[in-house]
Amino acid sequence: MQLSHAFAGAAAIANKRIGKKTVKPAGFQAQSIAGLARAIKKITARHAFLESNSGHNHPAKLPFNIAEIDAGLGGGLACNALHEIRTVLSRDVAAGSGFLFGLLALITKRRDGSILWVSDPAVRHDAGTLFPQGLGDYGFDPRRLILVNPGSLKSALWVAGEAASCEGLASVVLHVSGNPKALDLTATRKLQLTAHKGCTTIFILRQAGAEEASAGLTRWRVCAAPSLGFGYNNHTGKHSHLGPTRLALSLERNRNGNTGDWCLAWNPHERTFENGDAANFNDVPLPATEPEKPEPPTADLVRLPHSSDNRPDLSPEMGQQLAHKTAS
Repeated sequence: MQLSHAFAGAAAIANKRIGKKTVKPAGFQAQSIAGLARAIKKITARHAFLESNSGHNHPAKLPFNIAEIDAGLGGGLACNALHEIRTVLSRDVAAGSGFLFGLLALITKRRDGSILWVSDPAVRHDAGTLFPQGLGDYGFDPRRLILVNPGSLKSALWVAGEAASCEGLASVVLHVSGNPKALDLTATRKLQLTAHKGCTTIFILRQAGAEEASAGLTRWRVCAAPSLGFGYNNHTGKHSHLGPTRLALSLERNRNGNTGDWCLAWNPHERTFENGDAANFNDVPLPATEPEKPEPPTADLVRLPHSSDNRPDLSPEMGQQLAHKTAS
């Protein structure tokens, strides 16, 4: 666009037609070269700014610190871009939110600013709202979160697009339900361009949504995986405590072309993702001996009379009951 503006003024001056002959005034070549040089300089400077994030404390990549995933993503999840996280069923939104808040926790460790969470009105009936104390226990500081509840999806899209260009935000989340028509390929392309231009990471959390075309760099499908537990008891061969949160991830779309399936576990104490197949935080074995259990009573149980029999405010007996049929 800048290149076309650079030539617009020069072309208006140069193309003065006299009859069938085009007359180029003196200095046209010098003006064209100077305008082209200025346009190239601006484009080059902008490209270098986006690549190196000069003047900003913005990471270019967000590593998972898991070699296989980081290798497939070219070093980590690309910041300053649009990414989508979807769940097949509404009941899996907790797993999708857990994966997303893990990523947001990693972002807030590396970058200042708040997280703007914009919710489509349709998701509030099924997913409810976020619980600050639960987020704190999960390893995310709820003070970094700003919740926006617009009255329509159109307003939610507008808020997310405008907020993505704000330098004071670390990330923007758009939580939607299903596959709304308003969030089509054109809308996601606008969000991707805004994220790239504004140096902001945008996430779409799609609750109970199907696969569809998107301009996002990646699309993840998330569901919950069984916990491995910890506190192994050698005597019973079982774990006595619930283990860390485990998530089954499927990278369905990737601009680099590398997709795959992984099982991750989230460590809320270290605020890091770990290999879910081997993650057992605080794995302390229990004693091999079982605690002594009390013997069951052998005497007959003494049954107490029903307390309702001696209540002074007993309800009176019901009178005659009539069956009423529904009028047709």
